[in-house]
Amino acid sequence: MARVLHVIETLGLGGAERLLALTVRELKRSTHTSVVAHVLDRPRDWREQIENDGTPVESLMLASPWALPQTVAGVRRLIRRWRVDLVHSHLYFPNLAAQVAGWREGVPVVSSLHNLELEPEILQDNLRFTCRKQWALQQVARIGVRVGRPTLIAVSDAVRQSALRQLGVAPETIVTIHSGIDPDAFVPPAASASLRDRLGLSPSTLVLVIVGRLVPLKGHRYLLEALPALRAVVPDATLLVVGDGAERELLAALATSLGLAGAVRFLGAGRDLVDHALEAADIVVAPSLSEGFGLAVLEAMAMSRPCVASRTGGLPEIVEHEGSGLLVPPGDAGALAAALLRLARDPSLRRRMGRRGRAIVEERFDIRETARRLAALYDDVHAGRAGRKG
Repeated sequence: MARVLHVIETLGLGGAERLLALTVRELKRSTHTSVVAHVLDRPRDWREQIENDGTPVESLMLASPWALPQTVAGVRRLIRRWRVDLVHSHLYFPNLAAQVAGWREGVPVVSSLHNLELEPEILQDNLRFTCRKQWALQQVARIGVRVGRPTLIAVSDAVRQSALRQLGVAPETIVTIHSGIDPDAFVPPAASASLRDRLGLSPSTLVLVIVGRLVPLKGHRYLLEALPALRAVVPDATLLVVGDGAERELLAALATSLGLAGAVRFLGAGRDLVDHALEAADIVVAPSLSEGFGLAVLEAMAMSRPCVASRTGGLPEIVEHEGSGLLVPPGDAGALAAALLRLARDPSLRRRMGRRGRAIVEERFDIRETARRLAALYDDVHAGRAGRKG
């Protein structure tokens, strides 16, 4: 039995945080015990649920993820306090800190890679992230994996291939373990009128839903640009935007300039809000420019909703083109409009794709299988059997 310290930046509403909350719950069925540590004090949306599930949660109470020396020191303290056998880190900065801390304390480290931040497409429409910054992140990440010699987990094959290209790690040191969810938590109700009622939408209104942070990477702009063509044929088509972020005002202004002010509802963020929006959706859209996996798409499929998604990153590993949804080129508003229009015109196709999506989740993306594979990897790492660079 191993005690595992999970280190993550926050316990907010992102996909990595959601996956961590589900994973530590399922790991309670194994021989491993968990402790969760988040670097920044807030947001902490998942903290209460994790603690209620019986897993202790610690906060390093830091103000910035860039405070690497303080993060390393904090992780080292927790390793000693909890007598940790293995550290499992998640996302870029916690991975760096855990790799250094594990090296200094002589404790093995498993690092999960969730994103494609070292790939060129991450720069598209993203003025805050430059080639120079990306190069610096790559060099520091390479140092981290050389020093800490972690076993790496990629949440998709796309992320695994990125790590092989950008980090120069040996293939035997990185494994793909797809993210999973609990299918039993996503059972479509007999009627999904509650959110529609609150928003004044009729049962016949075509409702599109997008879930994600309001940042350029998620491609909201292209979905907004696709909507006028859809509404020319389906005048009452309405988009529900779930999530918050720096781009909210810009996106609201773009919607107004496109004549969509009444057709786009910015609902904000919230776990319950995601669930209600998916229940109300006819089509879920993921027009991301880059996506390591796409947990929101998986949740939509579990709710038997057809998806239109970008053919980028890990999304094609989730969405079966012409099966559970349609894949389109990223950043192509015209292709996005055509795909939405096709589904809008064909309710039977939407139902068929929804059923297939639910089946895919049950067959391939059950959190119980994710946790089983993770526990087996912990066993190998703890016993020194996992492949590591010499």
